[in-house]
Amino acid sequence: VIVGQNVKYRVAVTNNSTGGLAATVDLSDAVIIGSISALDFKFSGNQTTSVAAGATIYSDVITTTALAGQQTDQASATATITDGTNTTSVTVAPDNANYLGVVGAVVIEKQVSLDGINWFDADSPTGPVVIVGQNVKYRVAVTNNSTGGLAATVDLSDAVIIGSISALDFKFSGNQTTSVAAGATIYSDVITTTA
Repeated sequence: VIVGQNVKYRVAVTNNSTGGLAATVDLSDAVIIGSISALDFKFSGNQTTSVAAGATIYSDVITTTALAGQQTDQASATATITDGTNTTSVTVAPDNANYLGVVGAVVIEKQVSLDGINWFDADSPTGPVVIVGQNVKYRVAVTNNSTGGLAATVDLSDAVIIGSISALDFKFSGNQTTSVAAGATIYSDVITTTA
């Protein structure tokens, strides 16, 4: 799940008791891994509910915001069954809900070269020294540092900050956009200009 998106939770409660016995159920929740908060599950706004034998009911849906990293929370229940005269506690196995909150992170590095072999990031003036009239080559390195295997779709733009050169129209194999796999670095097509 991408961090910041909605995550919805609910708990399904099934009464597998034999003999037509109804169950009364009260849910609780605990965080096992991560930084999410424990959830307060209810049934139509009530803390407890009755579940007929053989029936499944669902808690109210709780919506939260996805947080980064592995998040595991565990629903537990206390339950009793009754035959109308006697009431007995029932053992209910807890159940986990998991998600991995992932973050998109793309880094670009505009590079300059005089020979097409040695590339410099040249983030600060002056950059490489070039004789007017010589070729200057540009490309952009795009690295996808996203977590959780997220692919990134990239569309580059360019602006001139200092000087009289024109903004460059960077493409990827002739295309305006490209997809970059998580952990990968790709390079735009090289654009050659005259100094």
